[in-house]
Amino acid sequence: MKTFIYHDGALGDLLLSLPCLKAMKSGSGRVHLAARSDVARFLRDAGVVDAAISSDQALFSSLYSSIDSRLRAFLSGFDRAYVFSSGENPASAAAMRTVIPHTVAVRTIPPEGSRTHAARFRLSQLHSEGLLFEESAMLNVPPGKRKAAQSLLREAGCNPGRRLIAVHPGSGGRSKRWPFDRYCELIEGLQSDGGAFVVLFTGDAEERDLRDEVRRIARDRKSVLHADGIELMSAAALLSYCGLYIGNDSGFSHLAGMLACTTIVLFGPTDPLVWKPLGPGVEVVSTCAIGPVTQITAGDVIAKIESAVARAAGR
Repeated sequence: MKTFIYHDGALGDLLLSLPCLKAMKSGSGRVHLAARSDVARFLRDAGVVDAAISSDQALFSSLYSSIDSRLRAFLSGFDRAYVFSSGENPASAAAMRTVIPHTVAVRTIPPEGSRTHAARFRLSQLHSEGLLFEESAMLNVPPGKRKAAQSLLREAGCNPGRRLIAVHPGSGGRSKRWPFDRYCELIEGLQSDGGAFVVLFTGDAEERDLRDEVRRIARDRKSVLHADGIELMSAAALLSYCGLYIGNDSGFSHLAGMLACTTIVLFGPTDPLVWKPLGPGVEVVSTCAIGPVTQITAGDVIAKIESAVARAAGR
């Protein structure tokens, strides 16, 4: 059995589909994923899928019109297909069925007014497929990447055993971004006893002014490493050493949640009941979708950190 998966989402959206992808892999001989190039490559390297290809390739452009001969030849090698899309009954799924009759469209966004978690909503559409669903949504990091991350931390002055905290102050949407000066206030408090080492993550999605501010903070403060624009698996390797992560509602926070560390995610205008990251250690600080994320104070976040760390210790 060979399965083809076509997913048009960004990092966070695709990670919310991880329970579906794992079920598809467990019930298939081989799984081939087409998604955004960086995410597709990351999930292949994490062992979630067997092969990956960029969905941005010209090869897939005819999915939205009439499938050309090259794409038809490619798809003909698969026994079944799943198309994940934000829209209902996407044209790409209809086109794919002309080559792979067993093509299932999976809608990624719950209906308006529904407060069902997005991951559970996606799984509910696949119950008739006879798939074995896993509760775990954890990700594996290859040993070589973990070793490289450990070397990077050591070079930055963070020795093994030191308390390591990850912070990602960015987000794809400005309305989801907690003010950076409050992150600075938070870092000041977390490092007040002199024991914590902080890794500040930024990426290409962040605006230049934010990346410049993070760079300045990392330069001016001791025990701070700025990890800027590194590829996803290297970022995951660094996160795997962190005991605590704090960040906005973003794809990167979804990644942190799946790497076993205690994960604090700040939600403003979006509903955490629907979009909360998966993972056993995920905690939310929220305005209950009725106010901007700026209503959250550093004190709110510190209180959540203290309660989350205490619960983790109890586990």
